[in-house]
Amino acid sequence: MLTLLSSLLGFGTSFVPKVLEFWQDKSDKAQELKVMALQIEREEKMLAVKAEMMDSANDMQRDVALLQHDTATAKKASTWVHNLRSSVRPVITYLFFVLFFFVEGVAAYVILRDGGDISIIASTLWSEETSSIFAAIVSFWFGSRAIKK
Repeated sequence: MLTLLSSLLGFGTSFVPKVLEFWQDKSDKAQELKVMALQIEREEKMLAVKAEMMDSANDMQRDVALLQHDTATAKKASTWVHNLRSSVRPVITYLFFVLFFFVEGVAAYVILRDGGDISIIASTLWSEETSSIFAAIVSFWFGSRAIKK
């Protein structure tokens, strides 16, 4: 009986290295799959970064080409056309400020005419929206100068 038990134990333990090898192989393959998934994820991120860099480079090239085109066309134009082209933004800004002061002035007049006082005028005319618009205009004209310095 002891011989039979020893034979069975010997026969059964002969499979142990194969089972351990199977589990080790399975574990190694799972680890390799995880590493490959991480490498694929890294490559996807790198491709996204490269695409973003290429888009930025294309945008810069387009801006340079537009500036070169504007410079080339400005050389052919007369002085008054050049001055007119460069005054479009400031003139539009001046017109909007004139319109803004006119509308605010009329609103202040109506409030005073209807018996309002200065505190009502201040709270009515200088609202959150008005300060946002004013900040946007000032930032547009003077913000880039502060950044460049």
